[in-house]
Amino acid sequence: GIAFRTNNGLTVTLNGKEPKVLKLQQAMFSASHLVKIIGQAEAGQNFVSDKIFDGGGDADHIVDTTAVIGKPRIVSKLFEGEVANQLSAVQHEQAWPVTLSYFDDKKTSNAEAVPSYEATFLMYANGVSRDLTMRYPDYALKATLTELEIFDSGECTN
Repeated sequence: GIAFRTNNGLTVTLNGKEPKVLKLQQAMFSASHLVKIIGQAEAGQNFVSDKIFDGGGDADHIVDTTAVIGKPRIVSKLFEGEVANQLSAVQHEQAWPVTLSYFDDKKTSNAEAVPSYEATFLMYANGVSRDLTMRYPDYALKATLTELEIFDSGECTN
């Protein structure tokens, strides 16, 4: 499908066996959200809370997020599975430890909110992340950056 922002929120058109058009509240897309988190980290902010649309699951709802950003540091050590020559573009750069919690807006409760899942990672100013762990209620996933190719930014034609 496709999603786009309007003055009144998001319009999501889903393709498939049962095509449908959804009208959702205003929210950020994941890429814009990451750019905002990087900007807040660079400004010394430690907390970011936003509504995002990531298109996950049935792509029919908005997710509340909370990002906690730690103090920047240089992490030169390699994590299990990483290869030094693949990380040369970031290995000696400053990174922020980030914990990003996702709260499902479909689940309502009077109790204290518990995230549906969380992601922790090291985030660099150029958007590269490493040492990613995603925690779900019943399991966790660990991702290792094994290859990194930085492209020339070129000139934007749009």
